[in-house]
Amino acid sequence: MARKLALLILVLVVLDVPFVSAQVSTSSITGAVTDASGAVVAGAKVEAKNEETGVVFNQNTTNSGNYSFASLTPGATALP
Repeated sequence: MARKLALLILVLVVLDVPFVSAQVSTSSITGAVTDASGAVVAGAKVEAKNEETGVVFNQNTTNSGNYSFASLTPGATALP
């Protein structure tokens, strides 16, 4: 009887565990380019480079100086 009770408790515990989604495998970078006076720079070339793989993504800023790189593969984090 104790064995059946233990098995029932185990099943209830396993069924109650919420499912956890996998970690995200992409990242994004957004920002704005401004000059020394704080004015936005439209059409500036912005580059995102993965130093580990050498893959480079290029983009120009919008009329409001903004840029966004979506779905980038994250590289290793360098800790100080």
